[in-house]
Amino acid sequence: MLKNSIKLIGTYVGYFLLFSLIFVLSFHSPLFASQKILFYRGLNLMVLTFIFVGTLILLTNKIIFKLSTESIIAILTLSISTNLCFFVIFPVTFDRSVTTYLLSTLNNHNGIKTIELENYLIKEYIQEKGAVERRITEQSVTNFIRKEDDCVSLTTKGKKFLNFMTIIKKLFAIK
Repeated sequence: MLKNSIKLIGTYVGYFLLFSLIFVLSFHSPLFASQKILFYRGLNLMVLTFIFVGTLILLTNKIIFKLSTESIIAILTLSISTNLCFFVIFPVTFDRSVTTYLLSTLNNHNGIKTIELENYLIKEYIQEKGAVERRITEQSVTNFIRKEDDCVSLTTKGKKFLNFMTIIKKLFAIK
């Protein structure tokens, strides 16, 4: 019984690590490279990874492991859930985070006045790295905003999203 449990846990861990490795390495491939929004590219790569690893499990299962359907579903659910959480919490947040930018700036400058830090944020992060234009582009893709000529406006979908966010903020006591 214990031997079977250890073998099953090892199988779960092995497939989880394989899924994670393939998912991370897929970012170094040209797949979906034209997708400029990291979150959407990651979701597309995750779906491909899911299909690839799911197919691999189904093919090897008949020969090697003979896992139950429940175990196959559990392995894939564990893999996709954990990788999605990690991806959203770290790479996506780092890509969008003012805090990460400020920490990196502090790391590059040994002691800096608050006003200088603010100036770096405005000049580099907002202006040179095009923070506003990047957000306009990504929010246009999600159809939360509409840009016509040089005017940006909120769409109905954007307003619904803001209403939803208001509810979430209230639930978690965020001001």
